[in-house]
Formats: sequence, C-alpha cells, structure tokens
Amino acid sequence: MTFEEERQLTELARILARGRELASSLSIPFATKLIDLSLVELAIQWQGRDPQAGARTDGCGLDDLLQIKLRLSVIERASGAKTDRH
Repeated sequence: MTFEEERQLTELARILARGRELASSLSIPFATKLIDLSLVELAIQWQGRDPQAGARTDGCGLDDLLQIKLRLSVIERASGAKTDRH
C-alpha cells in the first residue's frame, strides 16, 4: 500500500468516525449501525491492502480480527481527540 492510499484510508476512517458520532448524538441508531458496518468494511479492506497481512501464512483469523479491532480503536480515538479540540 502506498503512503497516499494509507493517508486516504485514514481520512475516510476519520470522516466515518465523525459521522458515527454525529448520528449517535442525534439519536439515529440505524445510521449509527450502518456507519459501524462501513467502518468494519473499511478496516477489512485496509487489512487486505496491507502487504504484511499477505506475508503471513499461519491463517490465523483471530489475529486478523484483532488487528482490525485495534485499527478501529485507533481511528475512533483519533476522531475523538480531533473533535474534542474543536
């Protein structure tokens, strides 16, 4: 994955995370769940583009899920920190 692709994926993740926070604050649970699904899809796509992910041959699905969850946590934390400053 190129630096530019990673930057764009990060920006998209931040936008989705901010949208999720907004939907949640407006008490729109269906939109919140749809954005959650979008974030999961983004994390899966991101993981699939990671060259290190293809280098592993152990086939450990649990490890992949953990990596996705960790990536989502970082995205959500970064989004929260950014909104706290504004």
